[in-house]
Amino acid sequence: MQKVYDSIAAVEQDSSAEIVVIKHPQADSYLYSNLMFAMCFMVAVYTVLMYVPIEIDSYLIYIFTILSLPLGFAIVHFLKPLKRLMISKKLMNRKVEIYARALFQKGRLHLTLDHTGILVYCSDFEKMVMIIADNGVEISVPKLDMDKILDAFNDVYKDDNFEENLCKGLAVMKDILKVYLPAKEPNFNEIPDDLTIVL
Repeated sequence: MQKVYDSIAAVEQDSSAEIVVIKHPQADSYLYSNLMFAMCFMVAVYTVLMYVPIEIDSYLIYIFTILSLPLGFAIVHFLKPLKRLMISKKLMNRKVEIYARALFQKGRLHLTLDHTGILVYCSDFEKMVMIIADNGVEISVPKLDMDKILDAFNDVYKDDNFEENLCKGLAVMKDILKVYLPAKEPNFNEIPDDLTIVL
């Protein structure tokens, strides 16, 4: 992550913004999707056992049906792409936003001197990046340019080059923020770049 921290330092050197990048495995456990899949899997197993053209003892049907529930739960838990398919993009986006806003508040990023704190939250499971900016940024940066920043982070998870893609997004952010939020003297770092926030 050193490359990312260097990119953050470059943004903060050229602007008065305070950037924090946080990367988490997921924004929510989505356990209900595991349970939903497990229930459907159990019904499917029971149906197959009931209508398969061979005779199966009733106690075996009972045992296999019961065992299929935790098996179905485990299948969807470990097969992340399958789990992701079961959850709507809209719901994942909402969960990522809620988690990012909670991190923003808990990390006190809204308490910078000029209200220029920016959280770049990356969630691996959802493959999404959420940017939460404080009032000072939202007031100073026009929506069109803010959208350019958001678009620059859309490709962070497009391939295996997470760090490189994230640094490209931060470079776009730097070019825009230095125009609307130029660095002030003294330009000291109010928030640690490697801030850890536990919810």
